[in-house]
Amino acid sequence: MHNRFPRTGQADPKIEQRGPAIPLVFGAIPRRANCLNQLVRALLNDIRFAFRMFARNPGTTAVAVFSLALAIGPNTTLFSVVDRLFLRPAPIQGLSELYQVSPRTEKGAEEPPSYPDYVDYQAAVGDQASLVAYRQQGGLLTHAGRTESVPICHVSENFFSALGVRPVAGRVLLDSDKRFEGEPPLMIGYRLWQRTFAGDPNLPGKPVLLNGRGFRVVGVLPRGFRPPGFIPMPIDVWLPFSATAWANRADELARRDLHFINVWAR
Repeated sequence: MHNRFPRTGQADPKIEQRGPAIPLVFGAIPRRANCLNQLVRALLNDIRFAFRMFARNPGTTAVAVFSLALAIGPNTTLFSVVDRLFLRPAPIQGLSELYQVSPRTEKGAEEPPSYPDYVDYQAAVGDQASLVAYRQQGGLLTHAGRTESVPICHVSENFFSALGVRPVAGRVLLDSDKRFEGEPPLMIGYRLWQRTFAGDPNLPGKPVLLNGRGFRVVGVLPRGFRPPGFIPMPIDVWLPFSATAWANRADELARRDLHFINVWAR
């Protein structure tokens, strides 16, 4: 029986030496850094390939980008509105304790009360409950020679104190503002404070023009504040009902046939 293996120190002439010997290491695992480098390199290659394809087909690229913009824009706006109105609670103390007051007509339908109705409700409940009221409107604010359209909210003088709202500057409207001397008081929303007044902490006490009439800023509301109920847009200016005659027609609050007041009870 012949020995098929070469003796020690002798090479098999049938085996050709094709290169340096490569040592085998069993159980070797690539390091995490090497894997990360490979992933980054592959991602960069994909990005380069995508840009080359975009450059070769500019028409298709433009249609794709335009379609994405049409889809992302409305969805972002819708989410922002839903987040502000429903998901993010308003900075109001005891929000779950508020109830909306809506009288019914002879046919059983609900309708907003008038301002004289609100005054009657206040007299009826006395100290047993706190009633607050507000209405929305638009107006023109003029400051430093610049005029802009702003959403306005007329509120009862006890509105902010009853809801436990704390201003970021100045003070809130008070019951004593029913009888003001000189320029009527108003409050500025946080968004308008930042946009038009550059967040001036000394803004309370300064005059502004609203619908061509002079008012004096008494305070700035906190970020994200909105009245209870459905409000489709942020409010920039807040006026007491006592200043409604100063900013609009003098007979609006005296008419019982004008149903435009939102009333809430606590």
